[in-house]
Amino acid sequence: MQTQLVVLQGDIAQLNVDAIVGKQALSASADSYRNALRRALSESARSVAFPCVSGESEEVELALKTIRDFVMENPGRFSEIIFACWDADNYGLYKRLLGGENRVIFAADALTRNRPNE
Repeated sequence: MQTQLVVLQGDIAQLNVDAIVGKQALSASADSYRNALRRALSESARSVAFPCVSGESEEVELALKTIRDFVMENPGRFSEIIFACWDADNYGLYKRLLGGENRVIFAADALTRNRPNE
């Protein structure tokens, strides 16, 4: 099973997903992203949309890393995670840091991933 990470420019409310994370649920901490994903799992959501955070590169990197790590630790639980950006600047930042508009994480990656902290 794979999870697709997607960055889109547009209105998050227009997306056809199982769960939309409200901006008020997010902060500049990894815990807020993990908690949102845990909540989505508890609601059996397969697709989740996150609003973009501020245009600070460090905050976006934290969000992407946290979500990637969570997906790797929970392989096959999500089919799609979308980052929705209103403006072109944030869209460009997310796209650059994600490595393109779409990235796929395969469940097998979770088994072969080098995890030095364990």
